[in-house]
Amino acid sequence: MLAHFNDPNSERLRSNDGAADPRGMFWIGSMTDLDQGEFQPEGSLFRFSTDGKEEVVKHLTIPKSVGWSPGNRTMFLHSL
Repeated sequence: MLAHFNDPNSERLRSNDGAADPRGMFWIGSMTDLDQGEFQPEGSLFRFSTDGKEEVVKHLTIPKSVGWSPGNRTMFLHSL
């Protein structure tokens, strides 16, 4: 399955970091590049599964380092 995680007409948003969880869903963050010297909170965290795409968290600045605890009970997301 192919799907856009953002508006394909937007030149400001790009992917930053992503990872597959233990159940096979793919999580990826989006962000904007520098705008007038400051990053803007226009990014999001998306989850892709066989059911499609879901925007899970909005208004992120720089989402990075998606990971899970050893027991897979907790997901960690570092965002600046």
